[in-house]
Amino acid sequence: VENQGDKKPAPDMEKQRREKWYKDNWWKQDKYKDDWKKNGKNGKGWKAPTQAEAEAGKYPKPVGEAEKTKREDWYKNADDEWWKQPECIEDFFQKGPEGRHWPAKTLNDSELGKGKENPAPAAEKKKREDWYRQNWWKQPKYSEDFHKNGPQGAAWTGKNDDPMVDKEWWKQAPFIENWTKCMKPKSQPEGQEWWKQPQYVEDFQLAGPKGRKWTADNETSGIGGKGDKPAPSDEQKKREDWYGDNWWKAPKYAMDWAKNRGKGEQWRAANKDAADDKKRGAS
Repeated sequence: VENQGDKKPAPDMEKQRREKWYKDNWWKQDKYKDDWKKNGKNGKGWKAPTQAEAEAGKYPKPVGEAEKTKREDWYKNADDEWWKQPECIEDFFQKGPEGRHWPAKTLNDSELGKGKENPAPAAEKKKREDWYRQNWWKQPKYSEDFHKNGPQGAAWTGKNDDPMVDKEWWKQAPFIENWTKCMKPKSQPEGQEWWKQPQYVEDFQLAGPKGRKWTADNETSGIGGKGDKPAPSDEQKKREDWYGDNWWKAPKYAMDWAKNRGKGEQWRAANKDAADDKKRGAS
């Protein structure tokens, strides 16, 4: 596929910006939009102050009028560019001019697969084609990659420095939903030595004692990086010792192995200092 841009991970500051956006915009997921469409002002989930309260189905009181108005305005306009949905992008790349969804004149025609019978004007289709070529990574398979691989995936963490590319692609509903799933406990059984997962090894290496993830008392706090309730000092010491012996489990060393396999310098190094020293590497 042409014009795929730079698939390298986005800088940490950019990832942090996206995480904050996801936390503030959880209500843009399809299930909350559907709640608003079906129930209007009587809906429960879309008016909740937080996603946790929405999922629990109960909260003391809904958000204020200004916030409700903001959300309703977004829901009303959410379908204006329906052809940017992942399924339409996939239809374009799989079927091209023969696609029956992306070329349609209206959302209803697209859903019925009548893109050939009721196509959009030529200029409109050209506009969509150009957008699709610049936003190839929004196809469902890349969303699935994120869902399976979390922070190591190439979906919401992707980077592209091309000023012509839509840098806000990660704000689509599928990516919000996938990020939300990514933020839920993953240890099996839940909570058992959760801090041994790669993202916590990375937090330890990058932030040391100030890390707000690896020092957390439980996995839920660790995922969110709240740092509001740290683990006891003896527990933290146990984790530090483990991280020292298992430095190579951090994502960047795993990426070195995935990309270079036997030729990788970092993951084969004798210790972390050697791995981070470009002159020494695996020698």
